[in-house]
Amino acid sequence: MDDRKLKPLLDWQLILLGLVILLFVNINQLQNWTQAANFSLYDKQLQTLPTRADQQILIIEIDEQSLSLLGDWPWPRSYHGQMIELLTQANAAAIAYNVVFANSNKQDKSDLLLAQAIENSGRTILPLYFDRLLKSGEVSEVLPADTFRQYAGLGHVN
Repeated sequence: MDDRKLKPLLDWQLILLGLVILLFVNINQLQNWTQAANFSLYDKQLQTLPTRADQQILIIEIDEQSLSLLGDWPWPRSYHGQMIELLTQANAAAIAYNVVFANSNKQDKSDLLLAQAIENSGRTILPLYFDRLLKSGEVSEVLPADTFRQYAGLGHVN
């Protein structure tokens, strides 16, 4: 067959293939067909990573014993401020939080103590995360309140 006759046929086949792929990707976005496979592959990837933790990293966990000693959650923010002060005095290289302080009250003494501890530390990292609004499908960024964010670094949590 003549090459000139094949070229338009190949062009249409490529356009059709592109449209099929585009349609599949768009439908997948709406239906999450590949989400289970994606999660499974991600789990496998994490299992291949080294499991030995760096001995210089210390994780301070809120556990049942902490709750029985300090009371039910949420704790006053002054408690978090005191922890940041203790870790700063102990020369922690970084203090990374996994508690979102998304709102604050500038009149609340507990919030002011936390903000002051974050500022004095100079090495506190506060979390941010992305929240998908289910009805609209939009994604919004949830940040720490300005009262705390102005003195802290930011890191993503999931």
